[in-house]
Formats: sequence, structure tokens, C-alpha cells
Amino acid sequence: MGNYATVNSSELELTAGTFYGRITPAEADMVRATVDDVAGYLKRLERGPFLIAGVGSVLRFEDPELAKDIDLAVVGLKYTKDLGKSRTHTFDQVINFTECVEGYFKRLVAKLKEGREEYSLLQGSDTTFSTGSGPFEGWNDGFAGRKDGSSVEVRSHLEEFGGYDSKGLQIKHQGSRPVDVQFSFNQTPEEWKRNQEGLRNSLFDHGEKSDKFFYEILLEH
Repeated sequence: MGNYATVNSSELELTAGTFYGRITPAEADMVRATVDDVAGYLKRLERGPFLIAGVGSVLRFEDPELAKDIDLAVVGLKYTKDLGKSRTHTFDQVINFTECVEGYFKRLVAKLKEGREEYSLLQGSDTTFSTGSGPFEGWNDGFAGRKDGSSVEVRSHLEEFGGYDSKGLQIKHQGSRPVDVQFSFNQTPEEWKRNQEGLRNSLFDHGEKSDKFFYEILLEH
């Protein structure tokens, strides 16, 4: 990868190929495989409509090589009806959502175990897992495996919601940046797109990082 100019667009939704063009070919292949796998999982659950988008620092940094990971947003796990400007949800729906994300993590781990020369479950003493007390304490999990001299790790983040009302997992293949897959809670694709318009980060470097939350839809169903 070489030097890139800042994404120059008045629209937040970018044209096809922008996201993949700002990561390495090996990372692009990994992202495409992940997008297809997540889509297959949601289709089996008969969830729709949904979208999977490339987001994050890869699109916001002037030089995408500065991005520490590759972010994907998975949108379409909507549980409630709109009641004017008020949107309410139950704790049972939060549990349902968390179990859905955990289900994808378990599906992915089962695939990664196939043909691995060695693997281990990452739990217990690893302090990156438990993020505090609460109803989901102990839900975070992890997996590490090797095959043909190449390693992969997957870590789930289920105990707490992230900054954008999401839960997810991170996939790290040897030699590539981690792919962070975040499932957005209780939003339709159209709601998520509207929400991107209102996102702003007051702590950004004007010389290196845009305050706009660009995205590119990688798959929509």
C-alpha cells in the first residue's frame, strides 16, 4: 500500500471498491470471506433486510495504513417497532441479540477448528475477556489455532455494548490487521444510514483523520 489522499466525498456512502482499495489484497480477500460468511449466517436465521458495511479508520484516516484494524458493521437485527420518536426494547431482546452474535462466533470457531494442527480456547486468566460484572459477565470468549505454520485468533466481545450500540468479535490472521465485526443492535439498514449522518468525533486530528463517518456497503440483502 502506498500513500492515499483523504477520502474526498460530500456523501458518507462511498462508491464500490473504495474500502477494498484502501486495504491490502490479502486483507481484502479476508474481508470478502468474512462478509460472505456473516451474510450466510444471517440468511440461515432468516434475518432481513440487512447490510454489511466497511467503516472506521480505514476510510477516515488520510493514510489508511495508520488504521490499526479493519472495521465491519453488520446491520439489520431490529427487534422493536418505532413509536414516534421513542424506541424501547426489553432485556429479553438484548439477550436475543447477544445470543445471535455469540451464535456467529461459535459457528466461526467450529469452522476454524477443522483441519487445525493445534488450537486452544482463550479464557480464564486472559484479562482481555472479562470487562466487569453484570448479566453478561463471562460471555466473552476466544480461540487460537494454527495450520501450516499460520495462526489465527478470534475473540468475542459480548459482555458490554460498544460505543455504537454494538457487540461483536475480532478476527486476527497472522500477517494482517484484525478484522473487527460489530453487529449493530436494534436498527434497520435505513435507520443505521440516517444515524451515520449524526455521528461526529470531537477528538480527531484535522491533519490526518476526518470527522465524517464514511461507509461503503459491501453487501446488502
